[in-house]
Amino acid sequence: MELRQLRYFVAIAERESFTRASEHLLIAQPALSAQIAKLEDELGVALFERAGRGVRLTVPGRLVLVEAQRTLAAADALERIARAGAEGAVGSIRIGYTRLFPFHDMTAVLRAFRQERPLVALVLREHPANEHAQLVRSGELDGAFGRLTDELDDDGELAGYSLITVPTMVVLPRGHRLLVHRTVQLRELALEDWIVISSVVGGSIRDDVLALCRRAGFTPRIAQETPDVRVLFGFVAAGLGVAMGTSAGRDLAVRGIRFAATSPHLTIRYGLLVRRDAKSAALEALIREVCNAAHLIADRD
Repeated sequence: MELRQLRYFVAIAERESFTRASEHLLIAQPALSAQIAKLEDELGVALFERAGRGVRLTVPGRLVLVEAQRTLAAADALERIARAGAEGAVGSIRIGYTRLFPFHDMTAVLRAFRQERPLVALVLREHPANEHAQLVRSGELDGAFGRLTDELDDDGELAGYSLITVPTMVVLPRGHRLLVHRTVQLRELALEDWIVISSVVGGSIRDDVLALCRRAGFTPRIAQETPDVRVLFGFVAAGLGVAMGTSAGRDLAVRGIRFAATSPHLTIRYGLLVRRDAKSAALEALIREVCNAAHLIADRD
């Protein structure tokens, strides 16, 4: 039994005529009759009986019609799902992120992606930044929102799509003496207590910030460590020390802190990390959203 035989059968049943069904299906009537005869042989029942110049369903034929319509509807649905999967309209993608990623810009990308592809399940997983490359490389993650570095750019297996580039800024408690300056010289913070992101979360950003301080002539005196950037800002607001963040950290809207430009500073590039050989249509659609959002952010800035 073939799907085309069921389609022929339904077409005849709906029109009560081999002739009209033949014209609708663009099939010669002898060929159509032969297929129905073959179907009847396979089922072991007569599906039609003569009725004047047309045909009508037999009792078994009426029962078969109901199931044939259901079968054809299910086959059509399966075809639509398969086509949608090939076009990236359904399915799922596993995306990692780090709590240090500029939250507002990531959510803007995800919102645009969901509006365009509401049937694609986004499985979001938080991982330390220093684990992203290996998780993407191994296939455990389809992609990851995190910091993009020159080392990753040179990786033959991975590709990074930039979303936003921001400078590092010093985070000071409200009323701090150095806020009177338009730009804070980093060496002026040499005697301050520092609050830093834990190494397991901060990864390369933490290392680069500490290296920047050393180039400015001092080693930061670390008073507190935390894996959570909001807690880090809260400690600053409480007067427990100063910290380094980025302008994107303002999105967290923690009261009692101020951001100030520093000299020297780092430029941090954030984006989506994927495998170069990624073939998922849904992932390719997410990459397009990142690129589109990057253009909007550049125009905004």
